[in-house]
Amino acid sequence: MLKDPELGSVVKDGLLISYGPPILEPDLLLLSFQGGGDSPVVQETWPQELLYLNSPYKFGTKLRELCRDTGLSESLRSSAMAFPAVFPQDKQAGRWIKETGPHADWRRHSVDWVTRLAKAIKPKVVIVFGKNASDAFEFRWEDTESAPGRGLIFGVSTFHDTPAVFCRHLSQGYSNPEVLKSFRHAKRLLLKRS
Repeated sequence: MLKDPELGSVVKDGLLISYGPPILEPDLLLLSFQGGGDSPVVQETWPQELLYLNSPYKFGTKLRELCRDTGLSESLRSSAMAFPAVFPQDKQAGRWIKETGPHADWRRHSVDWVTRLAKAIKPKVVIVFGKNASDAFEFRWEDTESAPGRGLIFGVSTFHDTPAVFCRHLSQGYSNPEVLKSFRHAKRLLLKRS
């Protein structure tokens, strides 16, 4: 896709397919919408470890804190994979929500590949971060909770026969009890499946 002039022209801030190495049947599969383009490189190999383990950015720092507080640290360290719904990175995620054009083509391509990879690795629990990721993968949430002015804050679903939990995106405004509820629910699901 990068060789196509139109599709390649929108990849300016890097391209990231996976935030970690491949793991068969990981405890956790983390799905977010897109990387922020902090390291503008085109990923050509699998990372050696989950990039969030040492990330100085808000998302990684908060993720480690939540996993520590909910007993998921070992799963995050040794049995977690993470994918974006859109492989090209960008500091302005909104442009990738378009219905047509190269941004939409990349989104559809990325979602298709992540779905195929998720089916192959067979995770035990999926955590979906934010509305954009939820919409990209077309989740239908049950047992939902919403907050005035903030929309969905909790929900449960499945992702190709794997239990899934909705969580507010960690780099945006969130309330600690809201995200803790999502992580605690993920921990309970993991214990049931282990």
